[in-house]
Amino acid sequence: MTQFHSNNNAPALLAINGLHKTFGSADRLYKALVDINLTVTRGEFIAIVGRSGSGKSTLLNMIAGLDTPSNGDVLFQGQALHRLSENERARWRGQHVGIVFQFFQLIPTLSILENLLLAMSFVNVVPHEQRYPRAVSLLTEVGLLNHLHKLPSALSGGEQQRAAIARALANDPQILIADEPTGNLDQHTADQINALLASLTKQGKTVLVVTHDRDRDDQYDRVIELRDGQIVGASRTQKVA
Repeated sequence: MTQFHSNNNAPALLAINGLHKTFGSADRLYKALVDINLTVTRGEFIAIVGRSGSGKSTLLNMIAGLDTPSNGDVLFQGQALHRLSENERARWRGQHVGIVFQFFQLIPTLSILENLLLAMSFVNVVPHEQRYPRAVSLLTEVGLLNHLHKLPSALSGGEQQRAAIARALANDPQILIADEPTGNLDQHTADQINALLASLTKQGKTVLVVTHDRDRDDQYDRVIELRDGQIVGASRTQKVA
């Protein structure tokens, strides 16, 4: 059993031990993840790479508590996520995980500001009187202060993705998960989004990115490669500052 751990001495934020995930019935079983062992520490910027069908999105779903293992453990600061009920996992996810999608998933009939306020309202961990100033601060941080009251359709793709990142940060999660966040963007805009994600780790956020793009490996602390549901490589990069 191969272990893929961080090289630093910080305590694990996430620990995945002997993780298996299968779908289907006994006579037609699909092994989506096979014996995954991985630790992630606070402040890491990690890329998860591999071809379509390699298990990348399934692994993200396990980390986010959106699905549960067939066997094995997914531990967040020692807490077994798969032993929580569905409602408990939803509450945990709302407080600890922010998710960024390839196609933004902003609510089209709400302004950018309202998208963030709604995210805070759903989770209800940010006090009501702090929500508006927090939303404005986050949108300022991602360079969208002048677009607060615009609908998503009035923004470019890169601006919408920055708004989506701000929304994912609305409840101050410890982990940010991004599934192909630059897959729908041109290279210049994609570089800007990756730089923004990297900057979040300096604030102590842990950022995991699923990507097909291997040209930007040097932006990450580690690159985890999946093939046929198994980790086949985990390399530390010579990260570009």
